[in-house]
Amino acid sequence: MLRNNQTSLQSNQTKLQSQVPVSPKIKILLVDDQKIIQYKLQQVLSSQSNIQVVGTASDGQKAIALVEFLKPDVISIDIEMPKMNGIKATSIIKQRFPDCKVLVLSSHENQEYVQQIMAAGADGYVLKNTPIEDLITAINSVYKGYSYFGSKLLKKVQLADNTKKLSRLEPAKPTKIELKKKSDILPVPKKKYRSGAKFLVWSGFLAILAIGGWFGYSYYLRQPTEPITVSLMPVQKGDVEITVSESGTIELGGQQTLKSPGENATVEQVKVTEGEKVRAGETLLILRDRDAQAQEQDQELENTKNQLSLERSKEKVAEARQKVRNREAKVQESVELLERGFISESELEQDREQLDTTKSELSDALVELKKAELDWQHGLDKLENIQQKLRDRLVTSPINGVVLDVQVKNGDGITTDTELLTLGDPEQEMVKLQLTTLNAAKVNLNQVARVSVIGPNPQLFMGRVISLSPQATTDSNNSSSFGGRSGNQAKVDALVVLDKPSETLIPGSQVNVEIVLEQRKNVVTLPLEALQNTDPQPFVWVKDAKGQAKKQPVTLGLEGLRLVEVTSGLQAGEQIVLPSPDQPLTPGTPLQTNP
Repeated sequence: MLRNNQTSLQSNQTKLQSQVPVSPKIKILLVDDQKIIQYKLQQVLSSQSNIQVVGTASDGQKAIALVEFLKPDVISIDIEMPKMNGIKATSIIKQRFPDCKVLVLSSHENQEYVQQIMAAGADGYVLKNTPIEDLITAINSVYKGYSYFGSKLLKKVQLADNTKKLSRLEPAKPTKIELKKKSDILPVPKKKYRSGAKFLVWSGFLAILAIGGWFGYSYYLRQPTEPITVSLMPVQKGDVEITVSESGTIELGGQQTLKSPGENATVEQVKVTEGEKVRAGETLLILRDRDAQAQEQDQELENTKNQLSLERSKEKVAEARQKVRNREAKVQESVELLERGFISESELEQDREQLDTTKSELSDALVELKKAELDWQHGLDKLENIQQKLRDRLVTSPINGVVLDVQVKNGDGITTDTELLTLGDPEQEMVKLQLTTLNAAKVNLNQVARVSVIGPNPQLFMGRVISLSPQATTDSNNSSSFGGRSGNQAKVDALVVLDKPSETLIPGSQVNVEIVLEQRKNVVTLPLEALQNTDPQPFVWVKDAKGQAKKQPVTLGLEGLRLVEVTSGLQAGEQIVLPSPDQPLTPGTPLQTNP
């Protein structure tokens, strides 16, 4: 029988050697609290034929739960995360799941973090600005059982643990068992009976150990379990939202920058200051044009001369008309004297010739008067043009608003289209922002938006989306690492108007805009950390009537960043158990609550 076993073993080995080995995919779990990092990593790693992303988590607690359920080969984990950081999570994971490889992916490279994460049992450590090729190499290395640390971290690792040998490409030396040939594994025919006896002895010994272990395990299960102290949390109703967030810049309604209206000029006087309220039509700046002012003076002098000429022409016309009237009276008198025989015909004719001469003089005077009037009117028109040019040098406000910025000062020389100052309407505040194409596809007009100053304890201001560009523009921002944007990023311009003026936001300052895409109000909610996902159906832990842990399946609805809607399985007012990650629960575990 032993010989038959040997023949069968040799046949099976031959068949195995003839088969072409198929490399299994590396199952990897991504743990990072930044959604954009999760998305970028998932994109990059999913394109690798030998890597499968089986899940994502945003903190250490979720990672521990998912490891038990998904059983990944490698975990990529960040250090700084909410609720439970990567160092503590790595320590727990390596204790419970020693076969799971942990690769730390962090932006920190100080020696203290390296020492702590090595002490926790991490298999590798790379920085987030590591090139994609090196990241993939690191995943393959730790999966095969090698330690991997980036070149920048290598010295820190050696300082942290001088006894640990690190290798990026070469595995540890094989053991003696690995060096044995296949023929050494098979029993030698001359010793087959001795080997068979040893086999029977060891088989019996192992059977005794197994039976003893079974009785010991049964005895252990019958022992009373110490109750685990847990916290209870009441189920409440609340609002669940899905939002997108971007940064934007505060602007005022009607915001505009006034420019120089004409040719080269000099700023004579700035009549307003930044922050000053102005009314429509109010003079903001006075510009000086020396040439235009000299032209105005010359034309005023010329107009004075024209006026004098006009007045003299009018006097000449009046004098000529009086002469004509006098000559006409003289001719009439001479006609009467001729009829009475007091004068001769020649004298009457002479008076008539003098009348004709006087009428000719009147015609000449009228022509000169007309010319003087034309010169006078032309001079007035020319003066008006010069004065209009000078009036254009008065920069006035087109709106009722406030002065946001003054770009010039008294005495500055300016040219055409020089920016002078910026105005805006404080009664209307807006936020100009740019959305990624992915977020823009989810945003619609009139969606509610919350605006807050970037920083701690921000005050919220409500508004709505009033404008969304139909066309994306490209913003170049090159980066060679997977942790940042790479290539050209397409952006979509959007505009949010506040429901009422904040009176505190400063135009030009950066603010955070949170646009509400979907919302459920006054529904049963749970914080994400209370939800358990290790079973096919989500559940929560509850304390039953016997004071023991019990799984309560739930059906979920809308899931936000912090809360998730529960559509069935729980009601408001019920209490659930918040288990500690250090003390995992199983159904039937005795529980005691915190006082």
